[in-house]
Amino acid sequence: MGDEGRKTELLVGLFLLVGLLLLGVLILQFSSLREAMKPRYKLNVTFPSAAGLIENAPVKLGGATVGEVSAKPRLNPRFNGVIIELEIFSEYQVPEGSEFVIGSSGLMGDKLLEIRPPDPGEITGKFLKPGSVHEGKGTGGLGALEDAAFTLTTKTEDVLIGVEEAIELLAEAVRNLESGFLSAENATSFKESLEGLNRVIDKIDARILAEENIETVEGILGGLEETVGNFKEGSATLDEVMTKLQPVAEKLEPSIEKLEVALDKFGQTADSVKNTAKVASAKVAELEEGEGLLPMLLKDKDLKNQFTALISNLRRHGILRYKNSASESKEREKRAGGSDEDPAEKQARTEHYRVPYRR
Repeated sequence: MGDEGRKTELLVGLFLLVGLLLLGVLILQFSSLREAMKPRYKLNVTFPSAAGLIENAPVKLGGATVGEVSAKPRLNPRFNGVIIELEIFSEYQVPEGSEFVIGSSGLMGDKLLEIRPPDPGEITGKFLKPGSVHEGKGTGGLGALEDAAFTLTTKTEDVLIGVEEAIELLAEAVRNLESGFLSAENATSFKESLEGLNRVIDKIDARILAEENIETVEGILGGLEETVGNFKEGSATLDEVMTKLQPVAEKLEPSIEKLEVALDKFGQTADSVKNTAKVASAKVAELEEGEGLLPMLLKDKDLKNQFTALISNLRRHGILRYKNSASESKEREKRAGGSDEDPAEKQARTEHYRVPYRR
């Protein structure tokens, strides 16, 4: 009995030991204790709001759990958002350009953090460095729908407020229209204006648009058409005349060119004459204003007469037999007439007309 009892107790103990080992394996396999023992690295993500996201919330990448939220969200230094610390398992690498979104899972709406990798064509092969800080893109899933519904509701309320204000303004405008433009006085004035307009139209029909005036206008239009026809005929005749005159104009072109050359030469000649006249005028001015024999002959009439007498005596008697014929004739006249001329005056006059002769 003792040996059998010991065997039974040994088997029972062995069975309990195997059961405890299996239970431990099951606990390690299906609990988070195994994940807690995995090596990890940290990432920091900023969000404007992380409502509902708690510590140890899972981090999903492509549907697989790649880490968890290591701590509760904390406020950033500016107090306009939160910073969430993530612990990513070392066996997973997050590609650069990935988006961090707060999502939800299940019907209960448990919050989780979802990592959305970039498109396959935008993957560069580089991964996020441990300890780096990244910016989140808000909420996703049911949370995104809630945020969108809230934003839409807010905008709808603003639109409804604007519609109410517009309706009030429209009602006020209608009231002003009824009290102002559509009043009895304005209606009467509008009616009178229409009646006056009808009278004016009747006068136009009776006077301006009468059959006689229409016939007159038709006659004027007929005359105008005839005038246009005559003008066309005259234009054709003028074209024929211009065609005939064209050879004559071509023949006259060489003569016109020669005439232009002659006019150019005449202009040059006129300029030369003008310049010569200016020089002559300058010389005459010099003779009139200058000093010497010629200016004195031009200015002094007595000197001119004396010089004329000198030339006449030289022609008559020559240089060797020069005599003052005018003086001798005057002396003879005075002798014959018994002149009482003063001797001093006579001597001065003789000296005045005497021309020295040097041999």
